[in-house]
Amino acid sequence: MTFQDAIKDLKRLENAIKENNQRIQTVAINEVASRLRKRIFNRGLATDGRKIGNYSTRPLLTGSSNFRTKKAANRVFGSKAQRSKRRWVTVGGKRLIVLEGGYKEFRDLSGNQTSKVDLQYRGNLFRGVKIGTSGKNIVLGIKGTKNAKIAAAQEEHWGKDIFKPSKTEEKAADRKVIEEIDVILESIL
Repeated sequence: MTFQDAIKDLKRLENAIKENNQRIQTVAINEVASRLRKRIFNRGLATDGRKIGNYSTRPLLTGSSNFRTKKAANRVFGSKAQRSKRRWVTVGGKRLIVLEGGYKEFRDLSGNQTSKVDLQYRGNLFRGVKIGTSGKNIVLGIKGTKNAKIAAAQEEHWGKDIFKPSKTEEKAADRKVIEEIDVILESIL
């Protein structure tokens, strides 16, 4: 191979990468999105790899409408006997029950896991992590103002980055880019 042939091959590779840029970005972003969702919503880990936190056990006031399902609300409010076991308070004219075990008890009664913070209650935030476009770029973000506010509030509450991709997630994306470039390289040589 001559020097001129090598330059031609590099030019073809450059053009092929430009032509396949969106596909390459999509593969990389899909890898980040998949790993980020698993880290946050399944494993309950922040960007730094540490636990997001633990659910509060400070007493919590709630009404039946705060529960995800009627079945969950009935565990607390379903019968007179169940209601009589609980302490009640009136706030702003509304009767609320005191859950002595706090938000952790609330999640448990709702049928959610309580061993780690996983930022899932109704699943809206999980479903809000979306892949989209910004100009010619493929991006990962949180769709919807409400979800974005919840995500920002969670990061502020726990005092750590949660939705920023981790170094491991970034390296996985880099590997996907390299794999895609290898495929392109094989196709043009």
